[in-house]
Formats: sequence, structure tokens, C-alpha cells
Amino acid sequence: MTRPTAQECITALEAAKRTYQKQIKQDNDYGICVAIYASHVTGKTKEKVTTHLLYWVRNMLGQYQLLEVWQRCRGLRTTSGWDHNLRPVRLAWLDWMIEECKKELS
Repeated sequence: MTRPTAQECITALEAAKRTYQKQIKQDNDYGICVAIYASHVTGKTKEKVTTHLLYWVRNMLGQYQLLEVWQRCRGLRTTSGWDHNLRPVRLAWLDWMIEECKKELS
């Protein structure tokens, strides 16, 4: 499977961000991977883009499956369990990913 274009990734990430923001409003947010899955990106590239973006997120988290655990293992977090304070961190992460993709376009 070929890598999606930067523009395909930007479009999917922007859709994921909108999805995540809707999930927050409904107090039903489960992280950016769920938002990427649920972003309703359509077309022939959906599977390719989704797979690539999820791989990118998981690669950044390394051996940790959750952002909360990644933070705790690095001393950035002292509590365990679900935390709404992660919402701005997740939104910033999506923004960062979008900006990284935009750099590829310039």
C-alpha cells in the first residue's frame, strides 16, 4: 500500500479534529484514534489514510497504547484514569500533525 499524500492526510486530520470536537461537546471523547476512525473520511483513500495516520500515532506512542500512560511513564502525569484535561493536549496533537503534513506541501 502506498503512502497517502500530505493533502489526503491533512483532509483526514481536519475531519478527525472536527469529529473529536463534536465528541467533546457530547462528553463522549475517547481519543484521537477513535476520532480518526470515526471522521467519516470517504473515498478510495479512506483505508490507506486511516491506516497511515493510526500507524503514525501508534509509532509516536511507542510501546504505550494510551496517551495517559505515555505521559505517566515520562513523569508528565501523576494521576491515572480518564482525564478531561487531556482534551486540549489531544487537540494540540492533531494540530501538530496537520502542521507537519503542511510542511510537506511547502
